[in-house]
Amino acid sequence: MARTIVAIGSSTARDYSFLLPFTCLFWREVAGHVPLALLIGDEEEWRSGKARVPHQALVDLGVDFRVVPRVGSYYDSTLAQNVRQHAAAIPSISDDTWVMMSDADLWPLRHDYYQQHLGRPDFRAACYGANGDHFLGKQDVLRKVTSGEDFQSIPTCHVAMRAREWRALYDPVPDDLGASIVKTLGVWLPVAVARDQKPDREDWHAWMSDQRILTHKLCQQGWFPGEVALFHRRGVPPVDRLDRNHLGDWVDTFDATRWVDAHLLRAPDEDGQWEYLLPIVDHLLPEYAGWAREYRAEYARAEEG
Repeated sequence: MARTIVAIGSSTARDYSFLLPFTCLFWREVAGHVPLALLIGDEEEWRSGKARVPHQALVDLGVDFRVVPRVGSYYDSTLAQNVRQHAAAIPSISDDTWVMMSDADLWPLRHDYYQQHLGRPDFRAACYGANGDHFLGKQDVLRKVTSGEDFQSIPTCHVAMRAREWRALYDPVPDDLGASIVKTLGVWLPVAVARDQKPDREDWHAWMSDQRILTHKLCQQGWFPGEVALFHRRGVPPVDRLDRNHLGDWVDTFDATRWVDAHLLRAPDEDGQWEYLLPIVDHLLPEYAGWAREYRAEYARAEEG
C-alpha cells in the first residue's frame, strides 16, 4: 500500500511553530502517516530565539523537514499556506505517494478516519471535511470565478492526492518550493484581485489563496467530482471537532470517543491554555508525556533573538 506524506507548513509565529512538533507526532503516531514539515524563513531564524526549540524537536523526533526561504513580497502566512500544495515539487516523492495537507495547529485524533483514502485506486483525490466551507459544487465555483464573485471552497485540510495528481494540477518547479509558489500565485492572485467586484481585497485573496486555488483547480478537472471521495462532516465547525471557538468543550479530561480532530487554542504554550492540551497528549501519546512537558519548559526558557 502506498504511503501518505502529510505536508505541514509553518512560520516561526508562536501559535504554529510551538505546536508543529506535536502536530507531526499526531500525524505519525495517531493517524499513521509520514509528516513533512515545511518551515518558512531561513536556517538562522529557525536556529535562534524560541524557534530553535521546535526546530531541535523536529531533529530529535526524526521528523523530515525543509526550510523554505521567503519569496516575493508574500506574507509568511501566505507562504506557509501555499507551500503545502507544492510539496510534490520534491523529486524524491514518488508519483504513487499520497500527499495530504495539514495545518500546524490542527491535530488528528482518530486513526481510522484519516485512513479512508488508502486502498482505493478508483480515487484520484480525497477531500476530508469537504463541506466545511459550505462547498456548493463544481458549476457554482466555475461560474463565480468567471464573474469575480466569492465562492464556497473545499477546506484545504485535508485534501489528499497522489503526487502525480498534484504535479499535474500545479506543475511545480522541480526541487524548488519557493519558485513553485511564486509560479502559482503569480498567475492566480493578480487575476483574482482584478476580477473582484469589491475594492481593496488583495489581503483577503492572499489569505484565502491556497483554498481557493485548490478548489478551482479541482473543479476544472473532468474527473472531478466523479473520481473523488468527498468525506462530509456534520456541523461547521464539525460537531466532532474539538474547536478553539467552542471553549466550553475544553476540559481537563479527554474523551477519545467524541473527537476526530482538534483545532487548537491560540497562545498554546501559555498557562491557562497549555493545561487543556496535555490531556490529549497524555491519552493519545502517553510515551511522549514526559517529553511534552520538558519541551514546553525549554520553550519557556528560550530567549528571543
